[in-house]
Amino acid sequence: STQGVSSAASDVYKRQAEVGGAESDTRWGLRGAMMTGDAGSWVLSGTYNLKPVETHAMTVGLSYSRQHIHSRVNQESLIPSAVVIEDATTPDFSREVGAMNVRGTWKPSRRVTLDYGTNLARYGYLPGVGLASPNAVVTIEPLNRTRVQVTAAQNMRAPGAEEFLPPANELWLPAERTFTLLSPTNSLFAERSRHLEVAVERDFWRGSMVGARRYYQEVNDQMVALFGIRPEICLLYTSPSPR
Repeated sequence: STQGVSSAASDVYKRQAEVGGAESDTRWGLRGAMMTGDAGSWVLSGTYNLKPVETHAMTVGLSYSRQHIHSRVNQESLIPSAVVIEDATTPDFSREVGAMNVRGTWKPSRRVTLDYGTNLARYGYLPGVGLASPNAVVTIEPLNRTRVQVTAAQNMRAPGAEEFLPPANELWLPAERTFTLLSPTNSLFAERSRHLEVAVERDFWRGSMVGARRYYQEVNDQMVALFGIRPEICLLYTSPSPR
């Protein structure tokens, strides 16, 4: 379990910028933002759409985020009515995340479509070389207005991933809070979910559709995030600095 912790910054400044290709050529885009304070951070991401062909289109994205936590800890963000402290035994530390994602659509024939993608992420505060989240959806249309769809996906979700990875189509600003373990004796690890699904759909008139699906889903090391609780004083940044 992880515990949400508000940023300790008394003066927070945010800056956000986004640029891209011209309207007639939107094959690339770049956006970034930064925030100062006791939990200062900055984020940067870019996307590039490969020139589509008749049967294939693909987009590649890269992102990097870094969050720096100063030793000056505002306990008021953790426990109401507490005071600002500075613990010399708690050094500054940083968390950083780098990710690459690829997604695309391939249509080898009029009745077959493959949607695919993968996300490779390296979390500096987790052990191991990185997390891989591939997915694929095969859609076959054996008859007109009838589709059979097979989906296979794996999603690796790290604690606090929402603070570092860019949203799909929303404004991306650095988070105003950070997180810590609920128990100082445990370590951070990733949640893994696997999903398999088979679906059959039939289109009818006036935009109506009837479908049936069967799926199997498995989740290991499921995470729970808690907000607004009153942790013990011993949990306030007294555990070893995260990796």
